[in-house]
Order: sequence, then C-alpha cells, then structure tokens
Amino acid sequence: MTATLAALAPHSRAKRLSPLRFQSFADFFGNDNPVEVEIGSGRGNYLSERAVRNSEINFFGVEWKSKLVELSTKRAERMNLTNIKFVATDAREVVRTIPLESVLIFHVYFPDPWFKKKHLRRRLISAGFLKMMFDRLIPGGRLEIATDNFDYQIAIRSEIAAAALPWRASHEQVNERFLDPVVKTLFEMKYTEQGRVLYYFELER
Repeated sequence: MTATLAALAPHSRAKRLSPLRFQSFADFFGNDNPVEVEIGSGRGNYLSERAVRNSEINFFGVEWKSKLVELSTKRAERMNLTNIKFVATDAREVVRTIPLESVLIFHVYFPDPWFKKKHLRRRLISAGFLKMMFDRLIPGGRLEIATDNFDYQIAIRSEIAAAALPWRASHEQVNERFLDPVVKTLFEMKYTEQGRVLYYFELER
C-alpha cells in the first residue's frame, strides 16, 4: 500500500493505522528536525507548550481517543504551531512503525494503571514495549515516564529490570520531573494540587 494516511477513506479501518506506515518522519513533518513523541497526549496541552518553547523540534502526539486528537489539533492551529502533529491510534501500532534510532525523546505520562488484576496485561509499560522504544531512540535519546500509582511504579521498575536493556543512565525521582520542570501535563497539575505522590523515571539510551 503506497497511499498516505490522509488519502485513505475516512471511515475505513486504516484511519487507525500509524501514518508512519506510509511515510518517514521527514515526509510527515516536511523537514529533518529532531522528533519528540508523547504517548497518550490527551488534549495536547503539554506537547503544545513544548512545541512553543522548542521550535527547532518536531512533536508527535499519539492518543487513542479521536475527540481528544481533534481538540489537540485545533489547539495547535489556534497557537499557529507548525512543528506538531497528533494522530488517533494505538501506541503500540505507532511505535512499531517508527524507524529505528529516530526519536529524541519519548514522553509517557500517567498511563492507565488498569487496577483490576484481569486487566493488568493491558498496561502499556512492559518489557517488550520498553524494548521497542529503546530501539527507536537515537543514541543519547531519553524516555520520560510518570505515574501517580504506587503499585504501577513498582511494576514499571520491575519491567525495566526484566527488559535488561543497556541504558546509559537510569534515574528515579519523587514529586519532581526531570525534563523542563516548568511545563506540566494537566494530570500532573491536578495530581499535584491533590497532594498525590508522583513517581518519575528517566532512562537515557
């Protein structure tokens, strides 16, 4: 299949496919600038603010809910941002299609902890998914993760250990993000106001 995602039928199953199945980051953005990817970009607040502050970087937001992607896209248009795009599809589908060693930073903030035992297999952070992201980071690239769930932060640590990847550096902090502490997600601001404990991980390839 050679058609770009934009050319596919709007109500076809293909609308949920990653645009990177059909084109490179350079084609997708129209330039060769570095790329940051947010998994679960929600309403696009965080990534849009990053895009404002870093015009030399391209930002790619991945969100399952189409309505949120529509809101994110409209926000970016209002802000006249040309270095950011959003897509409504599954995170695993997107990451599988990203070229190796092409991402500067992966942002994964407050993924669903899936509290019920029978749903634990749905958790995004797994050894396999960590391996997919690791392979797609450039040397020196980083993976930023945050959660407010105590059990999930234990699970994340276990999955990092199980993946046994050769990270150059691995750090953990509580209630203090590593990257650009001034810019926060909506959940981050909400949970901070509620006094929740926030767990941060930073992994550098």
